[in-house]
Amino acid sequence: MRTARSIAVAATLGAVLAAAAAVANHLPVAMGEVGLARADRSPAAQAAEYVNLLLDSAPAWIVLGAGAGWLAARCGLAVAALAGAIATVTASLVYDSLEAVLAGGFHAGDVRPAWLALSLVVGPVTGILGALARRPGPAGLLAGLAALAAAAAARVALPAPAESPVAGPATATLWAAVAAGAVALVLRARPAARQ
Repeated sequence: MRTARSIAVAATLGAVLAAAAAVANHLPVAMGEVGLARADRSPAAQAAEYVNLLLDSAPAWIVLGAGAGWLAARCGLAVAALAGAIATVTASLVYDSLEAVLAGGFHAGDVRPAWLALSLVVGPVTGILGALARRPGPAGLLAGLAALAAAAAARVALPAPAESPVAGPATATLWAAVAAGAVALVLRARPAARQ
């Protein structure tokens, strides 16, 4: 029962993240502002782009897999790996399908195979890291920091588009979240925090 619940939660997390990212990505289209330069778009369209730059990004999906693994940790590492994969595969499928629906088509998007393949590789690894991060002491700390380092490395490898006026704030938000996560992990790993 606990395993089924962990998998259902992972799928739900993936679907929610993907739906929010796809809707945020589509809002400028719905507002009729796609033809405008990003700097000339309305504050609402720029806010949607900010949300999209955070959610439709490799760092968010890495954290998604790790979070699913964290939540499934009590079921063992195999279930945590499966939860990470289910979360990221569900996110890939929901995002791509919702993007197609919002664009007026019902066909599979061009990015689906690549993102599905990445989800099947990265999802289990981040799920395991998330589960290990839940452990007390240095092992948990190192696993959590590895997940955060993977998210940071993904942002460096795949930066936000430079022409976006909200790329800087979105990137700053990501770095602040990584730093806050690292501090929380260090504080949690301290011996006094475990007593």
